[in-house]
Amino acid sequence: MKKIWEKYLQENKHGQDCQLVSIANAYYFLTGEVVEKKQYTELTTLCGCVAGSCININKGMEVLKIHTKKKFLYLVNSLPLEINIWHKFFGFHSILAVEWNKKLEAYRVTNFNRVASSLGWIFKEDLMHYTTLNPDKDLPRWVCRTFELGIKIS
Repeated sequence: MKKIWEKYLQENKHGQDCQLVSIANAYYFLTGEVVEKKQYTELTTLCGCVAGSCININKGMEVLKIHTKKKFLYLVNSLPLEINIWHKFFGFHSILAVEWNKKLEAYRVTNFNRVASSLGWIFKEDLMHYTTLNPDKDLPRWVCRTFELGIKIS
């Protein structure tokens, strides 16, 4: 199912909620359904994204029934792909790759409008300069991760 670029969230809604933006965009990527404004606001509170960073993004992932499929220490071409970056404007920041152009070796990413083109494209080579390990204390740390729908079975 082809996704409509304009339906992806392109900026933080409540200050420090970039991880939640990535999760909401992953939900749209996987289901074709947009997280409505009321539910997004409830998720912001649930995840603790109001002042600081998302303290517990896993709670939001549970509500949306999304879980991490695989974590990587390097950029991969699997989508949707949450990527940890460091940028002087954002600090630690989460973006989501929703398209991959093999010929150009470029990702189409959400919530990175200060660096990506106006339509969200950035060359893999350029993006690599911004990637960093996630700032979580949980080990193992990772640079990017893919998502899938369903209840996580431990």
